[in-house]
Amino acid sequence: MVKNVRIFLKIEGVNEEVLQCIFDKVKSLDLKYNLIRGYDEINEEMPVFSNYSEGVSWYLNKYMYRNDCNRQNSIHFFQKELLSDMANIYRFGIRILDDASSEIFLESEEPDLDLTKFRYYEQFFYDLYRSLPGQVSYKSFVSVAQQNKFYRTNGLLDIMFSNEPFFNASFFYRVITPQSVYGKWHSKEQLLSAPFYSIKELEDEILEIRQFELPFSKDSKEQIVGLRFLLTYLSENNTYPDDFKALFD
Repeated sequence: MVKNVRIFLKIEGVNEEVLQCIFDKVKSLDLKYNLIRGYDEINEEMPVFSNYSEGVSWYLNKYMYRNDCNRQNSIHFFQKELLSDMANIYRFGIRILDDASSEIFLESEEPDLDLTKFRYYEQFFYDLYRSLPGQVSYKSFVSVAQQNKFYRTNGLLDIMFSNEPFFNASFFYRVITPQSVYGKWHSKEQLLSAPFYSIKELEDEILEIRQFELPFSKDSKEQIVGLRFLLTYLSENNTYPDDFKALFD
């Protein structure tokens, strides 16, 4: 049932110094890529780079000379089985969301992805999260194939639940979220009382939540029962705005 793994950091208050720090740390990550490609959404450019430094220079230059519009410039490091068939099994990227924020992500469909390798990637992102200044949010999750069918088959489709507080990821494994993210939908007290696998306050108003004991175990019968119980709780114990509630009336 496991389709792929995704790990994200969303960073507010991005500047060139922070981005350079990120790239320096990413260089130490064991990325087995064989294609580096940039993407300029406005100009529809997709340059290919021959080495890491060349790609980083392009990205930082795009950041320095961006205009006021929302430019989702990004750079991607791909690992492919064969370049000819463009079959992605691994993608790492950094994306500028707007003038104030950026997103770092890893998506993997590696056929040999196991718990050890997942832990390696996750620890890197967690260490990166801890090293960056400013407002940072972090998540890791494992998605499932045919998600709507998965919801319907397991009786989850009709529960009034918004996954917005968890970065649009119902099936997250681990998330570290500041009050600025979850506060629109839930109070800290509501979340601390929710039946997650574990939840704790790391520091003032910042919560670390784990939804499953293991990242690949969420489609077991035991986990489905727990997930249904959790989503029902979050649906019934919330501060959803009236315009969201109206969608379910």
